[in-house]
Amino acid sequence: MDTIAHFLVECPAKWPVWCALYANFFSSCLPKQSDILSHIFSLKLPSDPLDLRSSQIIGIVVGELWHAHWQLIFDDIPFSPSTIISS
Repeated sequence: MDTIAHFLVECPAKWPVWCALYANFFSSCLPKQSDILSHIFSLKLPSDPLDLRSSQIIGIVVGELWHAHWQLIFDDIPFSPSTIISS
């Protein structure tokens, strides 16, 4: 059984999504999985980028990960990090 941490961040298929998100919006340095989990669960968020709030960006990614997961389960659409990153 997957944990929520695995579902959101630790899964090898989902990790590239978070790396791309942090590179695009927060900094060029690679985040640690524990930092991202802290940002999600404790709302200890990185500084807001120019046009969006950090909470909005992280919330959108969590929603997209959830959507892609259930597309795999119910519609047999393969999980694609690049699709999430481009959306």
